Amino acid sequence: MHRFFATAFATALFLTVAAPSVRAATQPAATAAPKATADPAVTASAKSFYHALATANIDRSKLNAEANAKLTDQVIKDVSAKLAPLGDPVTFDFVKSQQQSGSMLYAYLLGFGSGDKVEFVVGFDAQGKVSALALRPVE
Repeated sequence: MHRFFATAFATALFLTVAAPSVRAATQPAATAAPKATADPAVTASAKSFYHALATANIDRSKLNAEANAKLTDQVIKDVSAKLAPLGDPVTFDFVKSQQQSGSMLYAYLLGFGSGDKVEFVVGFDAQGKVSALALRPVE
């Protein structure tokens, strides 16, 4: 894993609600469970939001008030600068979703050409606005 990336994202960017963990979701279960599937429209929105974050081109109208306050211009600039060296994800795999604190959270595992993997969690409120966000490296 890129040393720069691993040290830059030791913890989540920000969370407005607790996010589901990809690690927990990818642990083998005692019995085989059906593979998780996501709504293609939700995954398209998640991909679009990730790209906007990675390129520092956030449409603030897509954020709820709390997320808009926490995702400052400086935070966006800092996160984009850390994501840019990874390039575009080559995989964007849905892991799981869960309802929590009025938001639906979606966890994805992103893979990059460098071999780096990132847990990306995005939450949407009842109005479809981004309400939660977390990024962290996965080893």
